[in-house]
Amino acid sequence: MAETMITAGNEITPSLTFIQEAQAWYRAELARKLSRTQRAQFNQFQRGLIRGLVLDKQSQLVLNTHLIDWLLNAVKVPNADRIRGKNNLMKLLLKTKLPERAGSAPPQKTEPFNVNPELLKRLTTKGQAKGPVTRTLTGSGGAAYRAECLAAGVPIPPDFGPGSAWVSRGLIPQSSLFIVAGLGAEVLTYQSTSPEGMCVALPRFNTTTNLVELDGVICLGKTTSKVCFWDNEKNGTAFTFTRGDAVPFNNFGGGTELLASAGGVCSDCHAGENPYIIHPDPSTVLGGLAGLGLPTFGTNWHNPIVRTGDTQPWPENPGPINAPASCAGCHTQGVAGRFPQLSTALDGYCKTILKQAITRTMPPSAPGSLANTQEVKDFQALCNNPPQDPILAATGKLTLLRVHDLGTGFGPPTDFIDVEVVIGLDSQPGKFFGFQLRNDANRNAHRDMLNRLRDAFKNNRTVTIDYRSKAGKTNFVLFRVYLSK
Repeated sequence: MAETMITAGNEITPSLTFIQEAQAWYRAELARKLSRTQRAQFNQFQRGLIRGLVLDKQSQLVLNTHLIDWLLNAVKVPNADRIRGKNNLMKLLLKTKLPERAGSAPPQKTEPFNVNPELLKRLTTKGQAKGPVTRTLTGSGGAAYRAECLAAGVPIPPDFGPGSAWVSRGLIPQSSLFIVAGLGAEVLTYQSTSPEGMCVALPRFNTTTNLVELDGVICLGKTTSKVCFWDNEKNGTAFTFTRGDAVPFNNFGGGTELLASAGGVCSDCHAGENPYIIHPDPSTVLGGLAGLGLPTFGTNWHNPIVRTGDTQPWPENPGPINAPASCAGCHTQGVAGRFPQLSTALDGYCKTILKQAITRTMPPSAPGSLANTQEVKDFQALCNNPPQDPILAATGKLTLLRVHDLGTGFGPPTDFIDVEVVIGLDSQPGKFFGFQLRNDANRNAHRDMLNRLRDAFKNNRTVTIDYRSKAGKTNFVLFRVYLSK
């Protein structure tokens, strides 16, 4: 995962000034949503923490992270989990002494920062008890998430340490993109044959103390094309360990345990055909993995197993979409991989991965040379579009085939689909799928779909359909039908 601090698509070397400016923005945005009563409670909470104290700048920034937590608990914002994750990342960065400004001191982080002891005591005793907690955990985490991933054909990583099946593939130079400034970075791989697939870990460590501060893990099931994510943290609390030491993988958080992750929303950046976001240059550590015979792609478009079903679901790798003509020679299935469906739902991919690739690494023969072409600009502009409902597939035998009068539709007012053909599948109990049968541009295609479904219903054949999913709904519009032998 990309735990780098990013603004406007650029990596920022952590500094006191940058964190102060980021906190000021978040505090202002959240505070203006407080009610009069909440504002009084917040002021009381803040006064109780700072009364009688004279704080150095970094201690004040540590305090601010707790105040932002209070605000996030008190108000409802649509991106609360992402803000909480960035706030947790700031907490992590503030554990070491930071320079006043970027470039004013060597970026290597070696000296721990000691928070004002009285403030630390107050934060420990007062904690975050104030303010109503509005987050809801859904899905699975811990052992349940690992079991879900394994059942989906995704390998589960072994423990780290001596004698482990993890293999070091080398260090990534500090000059590389997307790596936290001031930390060393190593690429570790674990290849599995049952289920077939690969895990990649990217421990980022203090080169002086060898202490691993960040370690995201991504595992891909080659046959099923499912992907799972883990990190060295659980529920917003990170842990560190010495590089090379034995560390049980059960210590790593996954699924719902990555709520408010300092590593961010993993699937927001790790989108597209290649879940690892690997630069194709075979001379680089990551780019050379495919040349070693390691499975860097799934058989099909990868589908992440991530937090879904609540008010702030993680992106589920929407797409694919066609690449611009100037990029299509490589960005196809089986080569560099296809692009995801660009929209505001993939803010991290658009502003971090895509932007830096266009301006700094692509095309490999002349990096940045296409950045100002109209074709590429138009492609990037897709990032401003609202997200489409995700496309899902379902396979099964028909339990229902209904055809009714034009415009009568199907379902209750809160879950209504304006269709004339409705089907049910034995693999999707309680769900129904439909399409229109009208004299329009889709008339011939829809009549052919109906004929195929009639044949499948009559002969008890298995069908596969593609449909657009909507959160909280049980009736969906389908737009593609396949027959299986």
